[in-house]
Amino acid sequence: MKISLIFPPIEGYENKIPPIGLAYLASIILQEGAEVAIHDLNISNESLDNSISKILAENPDLIGISSSTPAVPKTLEIAEKIKKINSKIKIIVGGPHASILYQELLDSPWIDFCARGEGENIMREIVRCFKNKKPLAKILGISYKRNKKIISNSDMPLIENLDSLPFPAWYLFDLKKYKNFVSNEKLSLPIVTSRGCPFNCTFCYKGIFGKRWRFRSPKNIIEELKYIIKKFHIEEFSIADDNFTLNPKRAIEFCEHIIKNKIKIKWRCTNGIRADLASHKLFNTMKMAGCYLVAFGVETGDEEILKKINKGETINQIKNAFKIAKEEKLETLGFFMFGNLGENEKTMEKTIRLAKEINPDYAQFSIATPFPGSAMFWEIKKNGKFLINSWKDYVFYEGKPIFYYPGLDTNIITKMYQKAYLGFYIRPTYIYRWLKKILVNPEKIKNLFLGLRQYLNMSFVKRKNRS
Repeated sequence: MKISLIFPPIEGYENKIPPIGLAYLASIILQEGAEVAIHDLNISNESLDNSISKILAENPDLIGISSSTPAVPKTLEIAEKIKKINSKIKIIVGGPHASILYQELLDSPWIDFCARGEGENIMREIVRCFKNKKPLAKILGISYKRNKKIISNSDMPLIENLDSLPFPAWYLFDLKKYKNFVSNEKLSLPIVTSRGCPFNCTFCYKGIFGKRWRFRSPKNIIEELKYIIKKFHIEEFSIADDNFTLNPKRAIEFCEHIIKNKIKIKWRCTNGIRADLASHKLFNTMKMAGCYLVAFGVETGDEEILKKINKGETINQIKNAFKIAKEEKLETLGFFMFGNLGENEKTMEKTIRLAKEINPDYAQFSIATPFPGSAMFWEIKKNGKFLINSWKDYVFYEGKPIFYYPGLDTNIITKMYQKAYLGFYIRPTYIYRWLKKILVNPEKIKNLFLGLRQYLNMSFVKRKNRS
């Protein structure tokens, strides 16, 4: 059996990160004795038609597409082109969009199945059904069409023992093509140490890994780390968890395992750090283990908006977390949003002021985006109005509001978004700070260039071209 896995292109997003979800699925497929090929079209320089020709030349029995919301139009285009050439190939779509809006995808004549939620065990059962010539319709966690009616099987249970998963099949990727604007090294890979999130942020969808926090043992993670260092000669890794520090004791234990095993490698946490759990002991141990950057989802500078979005943190906790990180000599990245429900110009001004006060090394400002399945999405669907005509415009990094909600002025949102970027990055103190960094380490100019290109050029130039 042959399976081709596709990661469709996301227009305009230049911060390229290897898709760890496909890497895990590929390892499951190989473990089950089937053949697999991965096509990450987000890093491809070829036309879509040429990419599809290469995929079909592999004669796959099944094609799996991992689709985020803004990639849905490309997903449907890819599926249509494939089916028009070879209608016998089965196409299954997975990912967050397929997990919640599978009915919309299955309305397309080109999609055969949607996988809902955590995908590894679903893919395992798919391979077994193909090999044993059994119908896929009995597999848990999938939705499909039967006589023009959409059928959804019961959910596939979440994986209880994450240590049982094989390591991601990174050797199927061209790893040199990936780049990240905060990475200090040329070759970096993501590592997932836990899954699930028990918190209830209104802008987040939990349909893939659920609300229950599950974690790998430090021993298992260290084994993976040793393997990818030896096999792929990586120079850095990143933590891709939603909640790496949910249990600070476990996070510290993981760091102590790195130190004990004398693993000399840099790493960063661009995910998974909660401000209310920050401590000197945690960040000091992370620093000793090779961590150089931590990122926090600040979201807003207004206390009441923090409560409304169910962040579960306070402004003082956020300020304290950045203070501790800086005292422990860690670089910082802050994520900020404009246009949360209940916001106005005054609350957004507070966000800009907070960004300047905590003064992270990197700041990403974005427009509040109600991803399908989130509480914000359902609230806007009920009481607001979406302003987009295509899912491809459903992006948080272009500075273009995608919904109207009573009391929110979309023009003010755009104004504050632009003001935040210019006000934060075009400051003499910030520019001087970066000049010092570059003088100490000339490689840092790469980070600055990629960051400005990603978050300034794209935000203003491309947004203007598409409006």
